[in-house]
Amino acid sequence: MISQKYSHAEEVEERLGFLRFYASVSDFSIRKDQLKVIYDLLATGTALQSDQFEFLTWCKGCCEGTNNNSKQILDLTEVGEFFNELI
Repeated sequence: MISQKYSHAEEVEERLGFLRFYASVSDFSIRKDQLKVIYDLLATGTALQSDQFEFLTWCKGCCEGTNNNSKQILDLTEVGEFFNELI
């Protein structure tokens, strides 16, 4: 479904932001296998370079937990393993 109200970039940013918010206020954390699904959708399943950049920016922020002093929602070890497997 294509939104007439928001751009594609805004839609992607909103959805990633929701995942980050939900994980930061609950016991939910994003695991390596879930990160792969998100990566496949945004970095390999699209022709838009902006989606790939948005994913990497989001991933970095989730590892740092810098958004309004939120908790780190991605485990650095799992993220490292994920990217090592991609290489």
